[in-house]
Amino acid sequence: MSNKISNIYLNYGQYSEEILINSIDQLSVYTILITQDDLSKDFINKYILNEKYHIFREDCDITKEILYIYQPNYFK
Repeated sequence: MSNKISNIYLNYGQYSEEILINSIDQLSVYTILITQDDLSKDFINKYILNEKYHIFREDCDITKEILYIYQPNYFK
C-alpha cells in the first residue's frame, strides 16, 4: 500500500493516522472525520480542527455537533 491516499479511498477503508498525515495536503479533513473511526484527540486537534488544513469547502462546515456524531470518542 502506498504511503499516500486520495479522498476517494477514504470511503473504502480505515487508514492509520500516519497514512492520513502523509496525505493530509490532498485530503478533505471533513471526509476524514466522517469516514475514519476512532481518530485520536491529538489528530483531531492538530488536523481536523486546524483551519490550516481546511482546503476544501466542506472542511469549514465542521461543528461540535458533527464532531460528536462521527467521533464521539473525542468527548470522552
